[in-house]
Amino acid sequence: MTMLILLGPAIEDSVGGTGVLGGVGRSRLPVRRPLHLRLGYGLAARTLARFGKQHIFSKRLMEGSGMILINLAIGLLIMMGCLILQITFALWSVRYAVRRTDEAESGMTLLAGIRTLLMAMVIMMLGNFLQIMLWGSLFFWLGEFTDFHQAVYHSGVNFTSLGYGDVVMSTDRKLLGPLEALNGILMLGLTSAALLGILQHLTRNRQHARNRRH
Repeated sequence: MTMLILLGPAIEDSVGGTGVLGGVGRSRLPVRRPLHLRLGYGLAARTLARFGKQHIFSKRLMEGSGMILINLAIGLLIMMGCLILQITFALWSVRYAVRRTDEAESGMTLLAGIRTLLMAMVIMMLGNFLQIMLWGSLFFWLGEFTDFHQAVYHSGVNFTSLGYGDVVMSTDRKLLGPLEALNGILMLGLTSAALLGILQHLTRNRQHARNRRH
């Protein structure tokens, strides 16, 4: 206890940049550090702090870049599979519609045309649903969801660009959500274009049949 009382003034002076000469009962003579030493200590401390921050930033940047590349690779692979799947269903639908119109020599009736268009729409929507299932299976396989139904629901929200936000994935896999949304926009656009082409084909077929009758 006596030692702490004696060293108390010395500790206070050292914090303020001064030292103490002398012991008990002797006068204290303040000794200041040279200016260049104090500047050197401050510069070294700031340099070390800045280097530490840059090191942490570089480490986090490398980790984040690696995860981005992994998610991009997975997402692009699934998008290619979805494109092949959707093109297959779209061509199947178009061929079905063309075959039905060619079989009707006198032209298709209105109800027959609607039935053909509905069947083509169902086929292509089935392709879209299979793509949603594919993305949901990916999320479930990556461990983002423990319930497969919830994984498919989240996939459907992403694919159709609803953006509810009630169910989200982990930080490491969030990039897959925008990738699926981009895939959904492209595939739904392809579906709409195919349906429009079928509708135009049915309309031309009815017009040609009407012209032949007259």
